[in-house]
Amino acid sequence: MVRTNVLTGAELLRLTLLCRKIDKQLATSASLSVDELHCLGVLYLERPTCVKKLNELLGHSAPRTSKILRSLERRGYVVRSLHLIDRRMEQVSLTEDGQRAAETVLSVSSDAVRKLFSLHPEEGTLQLTKLMHAGD
Repeated sequence: MVRTNVLTGAELLRLTLLCRKIDKQLATSASLSVDELHCLGVLYLERPTCVKKLNELLGHSAPRTSKILRSLERRGYVVRSLHLIDRRMEQVSLTEDGQRAAETVLSVSSDAVRKLFSLHPEEGTLQLTKLMHAGD
């Protein structure tokens, strides 16, 4: 039983590492940092209306999220504004360019995942291992 748990934990760790590698490749292909990639994805999928909620969803501090948003603003992907009722709250939303960029990145990532998991389980594990060690 313990050996099975260790093997399962090891596979989960390998999958986590693969996801990080895929994140880096996607971010690089879109000329974004991994943090910017995640921020675009969260804004697209979750549509948080305030920066505080975005902080929670990303798991970042307010200063780190602010830095990411500044970078995305410079690219024309997001806009920030004060909340109409509570002027202490800052709202954030994707621009049309940001929406397109998020859709493009999510589409590419979907294709990568579909390709990866279309293989048989044994082949999938082998492919995961090869991808993880590629470039080492």
